[in-house]
Amino acid sequence: MKQTNKKRRLFEDDEIFGTTNAMPLSTVPGDAAKAAYKGGKKDGDDADDQIPSTKVSVAAGKLKPSQKEVVPQKAVEFAFSAIMKIKPMESGPGGDLQAIISNDNYIMDGHHRWAATFLVDPSAALQATQIDLPGAALVTALNVVTKGLGRGGNSGKGDISKFGGKPIEDAIDAVLANGYWAQSDAEKCKAAFEEWGGGSVEEAKKKMVANAAKMPKAIPGWAPNRVDMPVINAPEVATIAKAIAAGAVDLKAPYGPDVKDKMESYYQMRTGKKKLTETTMKILRYYNKKNQKRLQESYLKQVKKEKLQEKLVKLIKPMVLETLKKMIKMKK
Repeated sequence: MKQTNKKRRLFEDDEIFGTTNAMPLSTVPGDAAKAAYKGGKKDGDDADDQIPSTKVSVAAGKLKPSQKEVVPQKAVEFAFSAIMKIKPMESGPGGDLQAIISNDNYIMDGHHRWAATFLVDPSAALQATQIDLPGAALVTALNVVTKGLGRGGNSGKGDISKFGGKPIEDAIDAVLANGYWAQSDAEKCKAAFEEWGGGSVEEAKKKMVANAAKMPKAIPGWAPNRVDMPVINAPEVATIAKAIAAGAVDLKAPYGPDVKDKMESYYQMRTGKKKLTETTMKILRYYNKKNQKRLQESYLKQVKKEKLQEKLVKLIKPMVLETLKKMIKMKK
C-alpha cells in the first residue's frame, strides 16, 4: 500500500512485511514475525493493518492452486468419498474447504479436497475464508503468522502438472481393485463409481479423466515450494482471519518499534549494511562446516569415478587397437 508521506521511511512503499512478493516461510525473520504476531496495535496506527475477510462460496472451477504438490491417488480417494458421501466428504463434492483463499481465488491450503471436488463436479461450490489480499501478499501475511506461532513448513509430494490421464486412471483402478482407507469394500466402490458415471466403469473413468484435464495446473511464479508455504490448521482459520481483520498482526508500515528494529537488523544483515551478530556467525559456521563436508565427499566421489574411468580406458585401449589392426589386415 503506497503511503502519501513525502519523506520515505523503511518499508513504507512496500505491501506486506517489507515486500510486494511472496516471502517464503524460511526467509521470514523469526524474531520480527514473533513481535508482529500480536503487535498490530503497537505501531501508533490501529487501522493500517486491518485486512478484511469474509466467508465465501466459490465453484471449484473458479479456484486456482498455489502449490504443485497434489497427489493423484489421494485426490481420487477423496473423489470416491464425495461420490459415496462418506468421510472426509460426507456432503458430497464441494463443502467447506476449511482453509483460506486470496482475493484472486488462489487456495492457500486444502488442495486435495479442491482437486477431488473438481474430479467429481467442477461446478460444485466450496466454502472458504477469503482474505482481501492477492495471492502473493497473502502468502507473506500468513507466513508471518506461521513464523509468529513458531512453526516450520510442511513438505509435500506429487506434481499437479502431471495430474491427468494415466495417473488418474491408475489411481481409479487401485480403488476399484482394493478399496481404500475410507471404504475397504472394492465392490461398493465400483457400484458407486458406475452409478456416478452413467452405468459403466469405462464411462465413469472417461468422465473423471475429462474433468482432470480441465483442472488448472499452472502454479503462479510467486508461489514458493510447499515447505515454504503457510501452515494454518483448519480450526485456526476463523480466529486468524479475525485477528488480521482487526489489525492485530503488524503486517504493514508503519511498524511497531520492536518489529521495525528486528526487520531493520534482518534486512541490513542480508544486504551487508550491518555486521553479522556472533549468534548468526555461529549458525553460518555450522552450516559451512556441514556444507564443506558434503562438497568434499562429492569431490572424492568424482575423483574416484574419474580414476576408474582412466583405468578402464587403459585396459580397453590396447584391445581396441589390436582389434583395429586385425580389421585392417583382413581388408588387405
